[in-house]
This record gives sequence, C-alpha cells and structure tokens, in this order.
Amino acid sequence: MFSKKLSAFLLLLIVFLSYTYARDSIKTSGKPLNPKAGREIILKEIMRIEDAGEDYFFKYIDDVRIAPDGTIIIKGWQQLYQFSTDGKYLRDYYKKGQGPGECVYMGNFIFDEANHLIIHGSNPPKILFYDLAGRYKKESRIIKHKGFLHFIHHYNN
Repeated sequence: MFSKKLSAFLLLLIVFLSYTYARDSIKTSGKPLNPKAGREIILKEIMRIEDAGEDYFFKYIDDVRIAPDGTIIIKGWQQLYQFSTDGKYLRDYYKKGQGPGECVYMGNFIFDEANHLIIHGSNPPKILFYDLAGRYKKESRIIKHKGFLHFIHHYNN
C-alpha cells in the first residue's frame, strides 16, 4: 500500500516538475527570423462538398486527393467518391463483391502517368484499374498476398 502511494506521489511530482521547467525553458529572441512572420492568412471558402443524403453520404473519410484531371477523390469506409472540379458528385468507384471491378475491402489508391485510378482491393487480393471517367479497365490478381500493399501509399506521397 505504501509502495503504491509513493509511486503515485513520485509520478505526480515528475509530471509537475517537467511541466514547470519545460514551460520556462522555451526562450524566444523577441524578433522573428522570418521577415514575413506575423502576417495574417485569410482563408476563403471556394467550394463546399457536403453529404446531402441523396446520392452519397460520407463514412469515416480518411483521404482526399486531387486527380490529374482536377477532379476530387474522397476515400471513406467502403467508398471512393469522385467529384467534379466544381464539387458535383460524379460516382463511387467502390463496388463491393469479388467479381471484375469489385473488391470486399479497399486499401489505398494512386494515379498513374496515363491518368488511371489504381485501387488496391483485398479479398480476393487484386489491383483494379479505372480511367477518370469511371470506366473499369482491368484488374491484376495478386497471387501471393503478403500483408498489406504499403507501396501504393509510399508511391503516391
């Protein structure tokens, strides 16, 4: 019992001291190094995409990218929506299933030099190819699936 109280006290003391000294150890010169420091950046809304509940609705968005043709791709849970340059809904690339152009779970996606949208699908593991007009082009099955295909993420960043 005494050991738990002593441990708790020491932990609180360490947190308190680290907060106190860390706060005082940050010093500034008073004059910023960058001559443009302190300028204001005013944000201006140019477009808003909201889920209206008619054609689409967002589920756990985890990626937003601009395609080579300027359209907007928004990836969520089991959805990959494409919007026009002015924010109008165009299509959902995700089709649930195991047939051609379908996947059960969707991983990451990239764009290639030919303006194809390339999607990593799993179960069965495969790579899906679409043009940016939404047409399914082809797929390549992955014979030996060893974990997730992280190369798609690193290739596109």
